Amino acid sequence: MVAEHLLLAPASWPLATSPGALPAVSQQLPTAGAVIDLPADAGTGNRTNAYLLWQRLHGLPIPYGNKVSAMGLPSRNAALKSWALLSRRGGGYVEGYDPEADLDVAVAELSEQGFRWVILHPDLLQDPRDKSIHIDAVSALLGPPEEVAGAYRWEIPAP
Repeated sequence: MVAEHLLLAPASWPLATSPGALPAVSQQLPTAGAVIDLPADAGTGNRTNAYLLWQRLHGLPIPYGNKVSAMGLPSRNAALKSWALLSRRGGGYVEGYDPEADLDVAVAELSEQGFRWVILHPDLLQDPRDKSIHIDAVSALLGPPEEVAGAYRWEIPAP
């Protein structure tokens, strides 16, 4: 029974952990405002749930609920949905996603709602080739990112 719990149980030994420190890219946010951390999905496991811990550490709002994923994203904002879906594997209907939406309007809505930052954490991507897909998609709407300690940060213009 001990061997079963140590080797085969869903929370088998050794337990997966996440660094408890706030990433440098999040430590250096110059102003207040909500933060959109990407990728929203990182494959199996819950590595992106680190955003929930980081939110507690930096104290700024994030768009995710109690589980970070593109599927459970409470916002229906088209830009936010499209960025969150960049890392999602598999098809199917995603509530609130409109591929025909005007993303420039959606970014203006994010700004009006208090969102100020988009941060890409490439180390959390399930496929490193997705880095350029994320950078291109966000940069198309917000311009080139600032690179901070291996992560990428964009500022959403104030309304």
